[in-house]
Amino acid sequence: MLTKEKEIKVHALISQARTLIDKHNAIQKSTGGLFNIFSILNMERFEVKTHSAFIYELLNPQGSHNQEKVFLKLFVEKVLKIKDLDYKNIIVEREKSIGKYGRLDFSIENDDILIIIELKIDAGDQDEQLKRYDNYAKTKGKKYKIFYLNLYGDEASEQSTGKGDSKVNYKIISFKRHILKWIEACIEKVALIPNIRESLNQYAILIRKITNGINGGIEMELKDLLLQGDNLEIADKLIQAVSLAKAEIEFKFWKEVHNTITSRMIELNFTDDEVSNDFNEEWLENIIIRRKKKSGEVELYYTYGKYLGKQLKFVIGKDGYDNNIYCSIALYDLKEDEWVKYKKDFKDLADTVEKLGFNKKGIFRYRHLNYDLNFNNKIYKLLDKEEFSKAVESISKEVLEIAEKVSKSDEFNKLVK
Repeated sequence: MLTKEKEIKVHALISQARTLIDKHNAIQKSTGGLFNIFSILNMERFEVKTHSAFIYELLNPQGSHNQEKVFLKLFVEKVLKIKDLDYKNIIVEREKSIGKYGRLDFSIENDDILIIIELKIDAGDQDEQLKRYDNYAKTKGKKYKIFYLNLYGDEASEQSTGKGDSKVNYKIISFKRHILKWIEACIEKVALIPNIRESLNQYAILIRKITNGINGGIEMELKDLLLQGDNLEIADKLIQAVSLAKAEIEFKFWKEVHNTITSRMIELNFTDDEVSNDFNEEWLENIIIRRKKKSGEVELYYTYGKYLGKQLKFVIGKDGYDNNIYCSIALYDLKEDEWVKYKKDFKDLADTVEKLGFNKKGIFRYRHLNYDLNFNNKIYKLLDKEEFSKAVESISKEVLEIAEKVSKSDEFNKLVK
């Protein structure tokens, strides 16, 4: 428990930080710093249409920027940390099909080396994805490097890399650290070319937004504030409480959604998984762990009969990456206590579920809800009672519409026992 003196210092620190942030926001507002074309067009988190396309245009020596290999060289030096690369016969490709091995997000290749870059914003890892790329690279008969690019610098899953001695050797790069620094270096290079410079500035703003970053100016001012007196110690204690506070907000949200939809879900012949949906301390702790790691799901579960001896689960959840909450239809094996992949034997179920609007994602079939609720950077909105109620109402309505469609599907119900 904080002493009275410490409590006064905490309030003073928060007040000073609030003043700096308000000043920064006022400057952003007056200078148009909040204007971002990617956000306006709702293209913030599209891997292929936004990030892959924009990055490739910069890396491509024949790109419309007309800067030849300037951006590519900065990328190799500042992001990949590769020295002495021969650019003479360099080939940069995007979404390259490699047959049975899959499709490469990016490849940079010359006579001596193949560089493979896998880009992740919201999508999960595919089965043996990096392992397949590794096997493909070995067929090229030259040196190769594999990079795993994601928002924060998280590791790839064992599902993608394999285990033990067979695990793929790869390097991690992130938008938050590497790509942002590269874009800032590119901005310096084209400081006198307005169109390119401002496009890069817009993308830098986008990266900071989706990685919960802040403008460099306010960041330095806040740093200087923390270095005064014992402010850093006080801030450290505040940080420890932040994850618990955020988790508490999300905990209340899921509990309220569960309370709102369950009676109707039962009417639609779904069974509430009361053990899984038990809102206790363990549930709260699970949220803290998941959000801290930025991986793993927080989910509500309902059962809808069985298919070939496996339980059919209707899941409402949110993992560490996806921008929106999703619903999914998954198979669960009670005997083995594990989720079951949609195998070839389950093709009739997979086809039926996909007809109901669910997409493929690993072992699940899922669909995102339209209401945008990212618990990483939009959870503050839920502190407002009206925003909280609006979010619960909107999410619940969408979930029940999907559940009703599933429940009333004759084709789906023919498969269920």
